[in-house]
Amino acid sequence: MLDVPAPEAPIFDAASPDAPVLDTACPDPHVMARLLEDGDREDLAWLCRQLPAAALAAWVERHGARRLSRRSLSFWAVTLGRPDLLPQRQPALERRRELWPV
Repeated sequence: MLDVPAPEAPIFDAASPDAPVLDTACPDPHVMARLLEDGDREDLAWLCRQLPAAALAAWVERHGARRLSRRSLSFWAVTLGRPDLLPQRQPALERRRELWPV
């Protein structure tokens, strides 16, 4: 398990007394979602040094539709070379788009 370095810590809840931890074997969905959604260049560079692209792609495939915005999901689908993860190619997201067309 790795402590998220100080530059990455500001995107997490300041009220929490514990520093966020990234378990590379089984990443916490909350930590991953915050880094992938709100992380800056240094945050994402750190994350990519910790996890291989295959692990990032697996996380986005499993959790991305629920935990990332459509914009971030599209970005990561293109960045990881996984067009099957694009929001417009996921029929399960159609209902969500009907309810909340953002």
